[in-house]
Amino acid sequence: MSEVTSTHFAITVDGQLPTITVQQAEGDLTAAGDAQGMASIVQFGQLIEAEFVLVDGQLYLKGPTGGFTQVPAALAGELYDPSAILNSDTGVAKVLSSVTDAAIVGSDGDNWVVTGNVPADVVAGLVPGLSSDAAAEFTIAMARAQLSSAVFTLAGADGNPATVTVSLSDLNAPLTITAPG
Repeated sequence: MSEVTSTHFAITVDGQLPTITVQQAEGDLTAAGDAQGMASIVQFGQLIEAEFVLVDGQLYLKGPTGGFTQVPAALAGELYDPSAILNSDTGVAKVLSSVTDAAIVGSDGDNWVVTGNVPADVVAGLVPGLSSDAAAEFTIAMARAQLSSAVFTLAGADGNPATVTVSLSDLNAPLTITAPG
């Protein structure tokens, strides 16, 4: 996974994790850290849909009305910084290399299903705001030995289990992301 240069990603939070403001995000990103897509963000108790572009360290957001506005790139880390997914120090490659108690529990023909545990500090690199160890289930494509999805299960704020699902597709597809005009 450390050699992946681009991907389409989808992230979904199911359950109550008050430290995570993003409930859903989907888009494309490069290993250089450029990304574009849509996100559903909880802000002041309201669910807001926003379009984002992160290019050359600059973050642009477009809310339900108006055009794109450039905001401080540091804000990406507070909301959700998708560039973390392909970052070899904090992303998917780091998560996979840090799994403990890994076990292949099955397959669905083209994919292995692997379970294990991921330490809190490693999960937080991929999904900021997660502060506890997570049980994880990974789907790994047999032909490429690359991650298709990861589901992290944690204790939710309401005492019920909560999950964060990260799905990847179109690995290494040609991709160019430009700042909004």
